[in-house]
Amino acid sequence: ALSGWTVAVGVPVDVIEASARRAVMVASMGLMAAIICALALALYFSRRMALSIESAVTSAAALGRGEAPQQFASGVLEFDRLHAALVAAGGILQQERESRGVVEQERARLFTSEQEARLLAENQNRAKDEFLAMLSHELRNPLAAISNSIALMEHPAVPADIAARARNIIKRQSRHLAHIVDDLLDLGRLMNGKVALVRQRLDLAEAVRDCVQSMQTTGRIDQHRLQLQATPAWVDADPTRIEQVISNLVSNALKYTPPGGSITVDVGALGDSAVLTVSDTGIGMPPELVERVFDVFVQGAGALDRSQGGLGIGLALVRQLVVLHAGDVSAASPGPDQGSTFTVRLPLSGTGTMAASPHSDQPDATTPATPS
Repeated sequence: ALSGWTVAVGVPVDVIEASARRAVMVASMGLMAAIICALALALYFSRRMALSIESAVTSAAALGRGEAPQQFASGVLEFDRLHAALVAAGGILQQERESRGVVEQERARLFTSEQEARLLAENQNRAKDEFLAMLSHELRNPLAAISNSIALMEHPAVPADIAARARNIIKRQSRHLAHIVDDLLDLGRLMNGKVALVRQRLDLAEAVRDCVQSMQTTGRIDQHRLQLQATPAWVDADPTRIEQVISNLVSNALKYTPPGGSITVDVGALGDSAVLTVSDTGIGMPPELVERVFDVFVQGAGALDRSQGGLGIGLALVRQLVVLHAGDVSAASPGPDQGSTFTVRLPLSGTGTMAASPHSDQPDATTPATPS
């Protein structure tokens, strides 16, 4: 039951105010600490984000320049993923650039090969046309001479001496036609590997003498000075093919040396090789022709003069035959109008040069110039 009394407690106002001030101070300090911590954390994370953004910008700029971005870890998952994607993109671009470089190099190589193949085809086509023109001329001239001689012989009132001359023309032009056909057949067989050599031991110097003597007999070198310097050099070779090599080299020198010019034929042993050298004082060759002179159907500019004749296969036959004998042949010329030199090297036979040539004691053969 209530007693009706009231109890009151008295506290000084200063005490209450002091407690309130302390509470406000503590709350203020806590708030300040929280604000400072929040600012520090905000500064830290903003710095990391700024670095991450700067790294992403740098990587993007590197990609723009075609460079691979550098690895960077910011600790921010999203930015690290973005940077990793940029690095991966840079790797892909680098691979693409390398692949494109390889493709460009291959395309350049193919373009160069195509240009070379086109140039070769054009040169071969031009050589074919020139060969057909030369062949037509070389066949037409003897055929015309034979036809005219036959028509002359059929004339009832032709004198006996004129008929005999016509028969000689027919024989000579027939031999010329046979020589052309034989050269073409020989070249075809050589290029197809269908020529078998009948080797025997022979003196290259003697073979050269016989060939030169044959040319002198037929008057082919009457308008040139030919000097022969020969010492024995024994080889294992096919006599018929070796004669063909010698004849073609000397004929080539005659063809491109004007009347009154000099031709020197030198044969002998040098080391383990028999060396045949044919030099002339003719029209010479430019460097680009020296490189192709043994190709089929290639002739110098002088060959366009129809008085020179020839199909442009003589030197090609020489190379094929020399190679077939396990030798080599080379050409050299100081330049146009400075003459040419052709050198053939063949392996000496097993007994070397001990056996003497029957004519080794004869002086050099020289054919003086004959006024034209």
